[in-house]
Amino acid sequence: MVPEGLWNAAVEVARVAGVHATSKALRFNYYSLKDRLVRADSAALTPRKPERDATFVEVQMLSLPSHAPRESVVDDRTVVELVGTRGARMRIDVTGTSRVDVVGLAQAFWSRER
Repeated sequence: MVPEGLWNAAVEVARVAGVHATSKALRFNYYSLKDRLVRADSAALTPRKPERDATFVEVQMLSLPSHAPRESVVDDRTVVELVGTRGARMRIDVTGTSRVDVVGLAQAFWSRER
């Protein structure tokens, strides 16, 4: 029997790496993992009353000067760092045209903070 915490962690990984890759790497049943991911996503979409209002949100947008000519290809990289009220941290590093659900990852992170 797989502990619930391990299933929850596998769902979070599946959001990033995909259900197939996650189930294969962890040797979990593909359909069980997919069902849990669907249930978690539908639960995240259910409107909830916030337990408390956010007091501070900081968004840092760093703009570094580029010395590359305009015609050259620039590395498309986006980094999102989340810091929870209890000190938990999450860093999402997306390079190129990766299809990562940043909003879903952020929702999962914030839901664990409650």
